[in-house]
Amino acid sequence: MNFNITTTPQEALAEIGKRLAAHRVARKYTQAELAVRAGVSKRGIERLESGVGHPSLETFLSVCCALALQDRLETLVPALSLSPEDLFRGKKIACRVRHSKASSGAKRKWGDEL
Repeated sequence: MNFNITTTPQEALAEIGKRLAAHRVARKYTQAELAVRAGVSKRGIERLESGVGHPSLETFLSVCCALALQDRLETLVPALSLSPEDLFRGKKIACRVRHSKASSGAKRKWGDEL
């Protein structure tokens, strides 16, 4: 499965779970052994591998480290970098976003932020 714009979060979780299970089996770990190595519950491993529920990012990262996959996390969310042209022009990576004064002056009502 390739992840794309039409992939739902549930589909992505199920696929990631399958891939983590394959890495676990390749290392010849049981779910219980992986749970001990990752410092999470066996039930947490079961849920992560099945794609059920809402595993925490901490659980996911702990399992990746226990499977020696932490070096691959860089490809998941690569660091933002500027092009050589932007560097030449002296641009910097934005640290925050500010709204224009025109939009902030409008009167707001409760619930507008949704």
